[in-house]
Amino acid sequence: MSFEEVVLNFLGNNIVLLLFAVFVIVCIFLGVRIVPQSEKYVVERFGRLRSVLGPGINFIIPFLDRVAHKISILERQLPTMSQDAITADNVLVQVDTSVFYRIIEPEKTVYRIRDIDGAIATTVAGIVRAEIGQMELDEVQSNRSSLISSIQVAIENAVDDWGVEVTRAELLDVNLDQATRDAMLQQLNAERA
Repeated sequence: MSFEEVVLNFLGNNIVLLLFAVFVIVCIFLGVRIVPQSEKYVVERFGRLRSVLGPGINFIIPFLDRVAHKISILERQLPTMSQDAITADNVLVQVDTSVFYRIIEPEKTVYRIRDIDGAIATTVAGIVRAEIGQMELDEVQSNRSSLISSIQVAIENAVDDWGVEVTRAELLDVNLDQATRDAMLQQLNAERA
């Protein structure tokens, strides 16, 4: 008997065993998920939320479960936003804000909101306008830390349903339009004279 005949005879007798071994190896390969420290995976079974996999080695049921979303849980910064606001004493100011946040519950972020960055940016703009609208210009400039803390609390309450934690909100700059600056300068010069 030649070598080829021995191999063909072995394969013919054990083909079922070999196919089963290949199937087991594929199942193990598809069932083991290693999640990096900076991410969480959202697992779906037949289109429904099944679980959220944390960092480390995880197991899913192959062919039934699938990793639908890979979410970074690192802190993110929204681009610096600039918006106009009117103070309680009707002064137009331009406010530059920056917001830092982390996703802490990825299942809420994935299934409750489509564009998390856009939603937070819109929420921040509305809250900043509302908070500045309650204060006079002198208060905005002198009580910046209390303004920032009240803005952060309002943002945290607004984004709580989205699985997001606001880690920091900053008021980078409060600028006046040129006409208001000129009027304030004239008033200051008049008081000095």
